Amino acid sequence: MSFDFGKLDKPKASAKATNPREIFRNRPSGKAKIKELWQGQAQALDEWFREPQKDALISMYTGAGKTLVGVLIAQSFLNQGFRNVVYACPTIDLIHQTVKEAKGIGLSPTTYHQQNFSDENFARSKSFCVTTYQALFNTRNKFRGEKTPGAIIFDDAHVGERLVRDSFTISVKKAQNTELYKQLALVIRKCFQEINQLHNFDQVIAEYSAGSTALCPPTGVYSHAAEFEQILSAFAEREFSLALPYDYLRGHLQCCCVTISRYSIEITPAFLPSLQIGALEDRGVPKVFLSATVQSKGDIVRGFGRSPRVIEPDVDAGLGERLMLFGSDLNEFCEDVSGIKGVSKENKERWLGLSEQFRAFAKWISAWIMPPPSSASAR
Repeated sequence: MSFDFGKLDKPKASAKATNPREIFRNRPSGKAKIKELWQGQAQALDEWFREPQKDALISMYTGAGKTLVGVLIAQSFLNQGFRNVVYACPTIDLIHQTVKEAKGIGLSPTTYHQQNFSDENFARSKSFCVTTYQALFNTRNKFRGEKTPGAIIFDDAHVGERLVRDSFTISVKKAQNTELYKQLALVIRKCFQEINQLHNFDQVIAEYSAGSTALCPPTGVYSHAAEFEQILSAFAEREFSLALPYDYLRGHLQCCCVTISRYSIEITPAFLPSLQIGALEDRGVPKVFLSATVQSKGDIVRGFGRSPRVIEPDVDAGLGERLMLFGSDLNEFCEDVSGIKGVSKENKERWLGLSEQFRAFAKWISAWIMPPPSSASAR
């Protein structure tokens, strides 16, 4: 009896889970260091998944597990068919922490830092990419063209405003770039002279100055913008660190604030033109902002130019994670090292001690608890 194998149906590839809670449930059991989602994490993921295409601010206390929420959302975006999903961190150290968190539930994201992608999976839409804000925000970044982000998660969004401003700020340190400082200072001096405030300029840059900073008269910046432009253009051609912010400010220096001290000169916009950054410009690209301290979407509007819906899980996980005790108010307790050691052991908490003098702090060395190795899983 012959059998026609051609009539057998081919096994169908199982559809990838898009619900982030289901993605978590499907994690490989052998790699699952995290046994279950906390209530706040589950609430945040459920609320986000109701409208995944809308910008969202997820506000969770420090220690409440927002990084795990972020990587699950990133994988959900990827499984929904979004191309080039990017997870942005403020530092390279946090890139490594995020990757460890992802690998703890069986995910293997691509990383990008120091001008290198760790693998080709991001380019093939097989993984999301974990990178830094700086790598995403500069004008000559790698996330353009075919790699233009289709969805972005911003971790620690409370530092985002500063990092956005850094992208638009030309900072000239006198000790590192003396010639550029001198040339810019001559133009700034003329701005002060024109309003009969030359003595203020002289006091600020004098060697005996305590380090105060002066704002260059805005009328002077406006009228001398061409001179600033000419000086900066020459130096930006040779110095990459100047070229990146100058890419944004070129042709708009008349609208900038210029400050000077005896140590440095800074040129930055009065108001952040955040939507000039390619990663923030496209309103069709959903963005998720994760933060432990941002309580108002006004902070996100100011820093990122976005007005997201706010998701705040109704739980107290992470609340009270840090308690500050001042020895001046707890003299008797602080005299006894065993008190702190007992509290630390009973509650399995770490503590940080600060003292003006090492001699006064030396007795506390026996109470130190070393942090876990970097390979430990961070929630």
